[in-house]
Amino acid sequence: MSHIEFLGISGAGKSTLMKELLSYDNYMGGKELYDIRYWGLDNREVLENILRILNTSPKPIRMKFGRFIYEYVLRPQLFINFFSRNTEFINELVPYFERSYEKRTEEKLRGFANGISKYELGKRVNHPADYICLDECFYHRTRAVRHAKDLPNDSYFDVMPTPSILIWVEPPPKLIYKRRKERDGKEFSMNAIKRSKKINAVLAEKAIDRGSKVIQVKNVKSPKAEANYIHSEIENHPSSI
Repeated sequence: MSHIEFLGISGAGKSTLMKELLSYDNYMGGKELYDIRYWGLDNREVLENILRILNTSPKPIRMKFGRFIYEYVLRPQLFINFFSRNTEFINELVPYFERSYEKRTEEKLRGFANGISKYELGKRVNHPADYICLDECFYHRTRAVRHAKDLPNDSYFDVMPTPSILIWVEPPPKLIYKRRKERDGKEFSMNAIKRSKKINAVLAEKAIDRGSKVIQVKNVKSPKAEANYIHSEIENHPSSI
């Protein structure tokens, strides 16, 4: 199953758009990742008893138990699995974190690790959908780590897992400012929002250079209309990855 990533500053509407996109049969992700019925894990035999008990349970129950198992059992295992198979990327990631060190670095590292674990879980699900959707994965997390520092070298992106499709959510800066103020109840720097827009443009180019199809949306229409546009772009011009 190919994977789709979302890129955009906080307040751009990534999660809302992904939720709407998941209403189409072609995509899975979000909370559905925690539905243990679809898990095709290496240690599946450990879960057989749980699966047998929950197989006929309502989907919300399966997902609640699945999220608990993911958070407390599988997440570190999945990260270690990724670590062991992607040592070149880890070797690039560690110095990038070191160069970007600040007070919130550990928090950002945890977020990156969680994104990696969800990516690993997504690769293992047995689901009829064509794409697994991840709203905060490699490209978004790479942008989030940056703190008044340069982005990583090309060698970093060359060994980073490449999404088939990168959905770049980039509303006008004034709209992002308005949404973030309404959501968080505080002021934000318009200059910081504009800087993030420039960084996202560079990241989108790097994704294109590595074969990803980039779909840019301004997210000024209704979520349903924007998701319909994204879906039609994917259907009419699928990625070659």
